Amino acid sequence: MKKVLLAVVSALLVAAIAVSMAACAKSEKVKVINIDLTDEEYGFCVAKSEDGNGLLDSINDIIAQLKGDGIDGVTIDSLFDAEVNGTAKNIGEVATTVADTGKDRSECFVVATNSGFKPFEYKEGAYFAGIDMHIAKIVAGELNKTLVILDMNFDAIVANVQNGTADIGMAGMTITAEKEENVQFSDPYYNASQQIAVLESNTDFDNCKTREDVANVLSKLEGKKIQAAAGYTGYDYAEQFTNLKLTAQEDIGTSIRELSNGKTDIVVGDKYTINEMVKALNADLS
Repeated sequence: MKKVLLAVVSALLVAAIAVSMAACAKSEKVKVINIDLTDEEYGFCVAKSEDGNGLLDSINDIIAQLKGDGIDGVTIDSLFDAEVNGTAKNIGEVATTVADTGKDRSECFVVATNSGFKPFEYKEGAYFAGIDMHIAKIVAGELNKTLVILDMNFDAIVANVQNGTADIGMAGMTITAEKEENVQFSDPYYNASQQIAVLESNTDFDNCKTREDVANVLSKLEGKKIQAAAGYTGYDYAEQFTNLKLTAQEDIGTSIRELSNGKTDIVVGDKYTINEMVKALNADLS
């Protein structure tokens, strides 16, 4: 009996090791095709107002200062530099509901965001970090209000700004005519673009030099799978290629992991974010 049990246990161990090795073998490093596919501008959104919008005026004034000499030594460029060189810090403890503050709603600056979009907004443990989150903290200070951050799905941000649950949407949001039907945008604070990522072994885009080259290749990849974050510009870009099987994810990080594991063939997302996610994944696989 013992011999039989030992044989069974040994077989199970061998099977487990084989499965584990197969799983590791399925994970592959990823590369970004370094060609900008779009030209976009990011802004912050607030509720529409026919009588003028004092909050929007204040936001635009703060953006102008941050793009110029800065506020208390902080500029938009310095925030980006900190993210690039690894010296960026989180914004510390912050309320995630108005009730947490013990203050009246009018005393709070409520921000709707989606924390899966590094370097603009992300989490370090329980704390928010990223360029937009630092700007949110600065704005709250300039307005002499208590900062409240609501972390939600990206698709829900505009609705929460419209209905007044949040005062502003700060989530690496592309300014588009479609969104402007429902909310007002601040002046732009960042020029963005989309890029794609594929497996390192993928050679489909090796000869591409322009965005038109990339689009031409994408249009001929019959039945291939592509992913992007729901509600983001990358998803809108991917939608035009009806020959591809498009899947929405909550964030780019999930899509990059799915790409590495062979569950999709292409990922499209913000240039800065997709490069950060690929760098982190490849480091884990090294």
